[in-house]
Amino acid sequence: MSTLSLPLSQPREVTRRRLSLRRVEVAPQSRRDTAAASSGASSTASAALESVKSAVAALPARLEAFMRQTPASNADAPAVPLEAIMQGATTLPILHNGDVYTLRVTRYGKLILTK
Repeated sequence: MSTLSLPLSQPREVTRRRLSLRRVEVAPQSRRDTAAASSGASSTASAALESVKSAVAALPARLEAFMRQTPASNADAPAVPLEAIMQGATTLPILHNGDVYTLRVTRYGKLILTK
């Protein structure tokens, strides 16, 4: 008496794929230097690049000066008691940018803002 044997399915091998990020330099530095020396238009481009670099370097100082000139608007506003806003209710619908948000006060005094 012969028995029929069916092939068992082999377990699949689990392989890990590894993503490696490499920095690819399109034009090596030596080629750029020789190309810049050969053409007069690239000297104008390098001057423009230096101008942009100096302007970008000055941005943080300009931003800091701007922030010092404009005072914080919410620091001057007085705090409003929650009871004045809620007027005894436990939920308050708030319209903001076309969406309705709900401010809810829990029984433990916590505030929950939901959309």
